[in-house]
Amino acid sequence: MLEGENGVLLIERCGPVRTEAFFPNDTGFYHQWGLHNEGGDWIVPDADIDAPEAWEFETGSSNTIIAIIDLGVRADHEDLTPRVYGDPEYHYHGTHVAGIAAATGNNYSGGAGVNWHAMILNKVYDSTDHESLPPLIVSSVNMGADVINNSWSVDDDNLTIASAVAFAVKMDRVFVAAKGNDDSSDPLYPADYPFAFSVAASNHRDHRCDFSNYGNGVDVAAPGWGIFSTFASTPYAYGWDQGTSMAAPFVSGIASLLQAHRSDLCNDDILNLIRFSADDIDENPASPGYDDYTGWGRVNARQALDFLHPPYSLDQYTRIGGWVHHTDGPPLTWTFFDNPYIYNGDLPPKKRTG
Repeated sequence: MLEGENGVLLIERCGPVRTEAFFPNDTGFYHQWGLHNEGGDWIVPDADIDAPEAWEFETGSSNTIIAIIDLGVRADHEDLTPRVYGDPEYHYHGTHVAGIAAATGNNYSGGAGVNWHAMILNKVYDSTDHESLPPLIVSSVNMGADVINNSWSVDDDNLTIASAVAFAVKMDRVFVAAKGNDDSSDPLYPADYPFAFSVAASNHRDHRCDFSNYGNGVDVAAPGWGIFSTFASTPYAYGWDQGTSMAAPFVSGIASLLQAHRSDLCNDDILNLIRFSADDIDENPASPGYDDYTGWGRVNARQALDFLHPPYSLDQYTRIGGWVHHTDGPPLTWTFFDNPYIYNGDLPPKKRTG
């Protein structure tokens, strides 16, 4: 026993540490296992992104803009209005994606998005014409989007699309792309461009969804099976869908939460916070640590925000010039992508809404 020993001033029991959580009053929140779950017969406890714990820190801001490049978002939906602007067309897919990222939370209606307050820039592409996509990416940047969600893919490595993606990344935007749903490692774009943030899908068992693509540098996984969100059939409709299309907006929502919490974060800061705060998935076919099936793991919004608070710190450095003192070991190989569509120079400041 330590009590009574010289130098011992106090002995007391250490109780468990409790993480606070903010549970919204949305009527359909109990369907949203990807945001929060406590387990059950069909679901693994905590196979979610710890959204209520994250909302203790941050529920979002209307000063952040998420561009949804998709088939259209219903602007008058009760869980999205009045925050949707841009193109007038809407579709069930784009509306479902937008609700995952940014449905209004704690409003007694439907479900909650990851970010409750973000502005939603609706950018509608022509599904019969791949060449409709690059102008939408560029205009999303020019209209001030902080995060660009891309729950679409094309088979071909298209130089014009690649150039637009590179432009968005150079302009300090977070470019999130769905990995695809073919249970394949065959490349799909834009997710397989090295400058896109590639998202696979996880399920209610905290495994990779069996339809989710893999390989070619997948960054993280996010819930993508049986996801409840806004539907476009009426302004009050909700429903379920699945795919990496649903996983990507979870990541876009977390990215926008981080941006709302710290407006000075660069896109690389945000993406590295998401990568390194993810919960590792090590169930076959995934393996411990980084792997080509779930990347760094299933995303965790609370842990990403934790990294912006003590005892952690985020330091940003700028270095010009320098020299090599010594090299050792095998040479490193770097690949540089020339992009004739991007000017050389400093990044412009991001545009903000008031």
